[in-house]
Amino acid sequence: MPFSFYSALAEAHYKGGVKVGEPNIEKMKAKRDVEGLTKALGYQKDSNVRIAAAKALGQICDIKKNIRQSAEAITEPEWNWYKNGPPPCVEPLMAMCSDENLEVSTTAIWALGRIGDRKALGLLVSIQMDKSESAERRRAAEKAVSSGASSTFTEFLSISQTQGTPWLDRS
Repeated sequence: MPFSFYSALAEAHYKGGVKVGEPNIEKMKAKRDVEGLTKALGYQKDSNVRIAAAKALGQICDIKKNIRQSAEAITEPEWNWYKNGPPPCVEPLMAMCSDENLEVSTTAIWALGRIGDRKALGLLVSIQMDKSESAERRRAAEKAVSSGASSTFTEFLSISQTQGTPWLDRS
């Protein structure tokens, strides 16, 4: 195949199957880079990047899943989010709930349900009850609310009291 300007341009734009300049969600997820993933929520060039970032944040910040495995699995920054306020991704995810792309909004709703922040609970309940919302968004919000988002903090405290957490006892 002869060399052409277009093939060189395509090769320069894609490196290893990933667009150059596109956030590497898998790498950020592996590093538990909540700040980087939160920034990726705003990547407007590709909705798939925003969807992948929201899914990764829902998995990383899912304190409920972590505490079922072991209270010691919770890192100190994660504990601080739930003790002192929500993870930094909660507000951007809340904003994504009204995205015109249905998959983006329902993924954000799912992630908020996994994170279990009380601030997001009010939004999830209002989406669930709003008859003007799409059936898909209402269903996603219903699942997120019923997943126990409101009880996450209480459950963590209960498990941490019985299993203990070495860094929680610091003065």
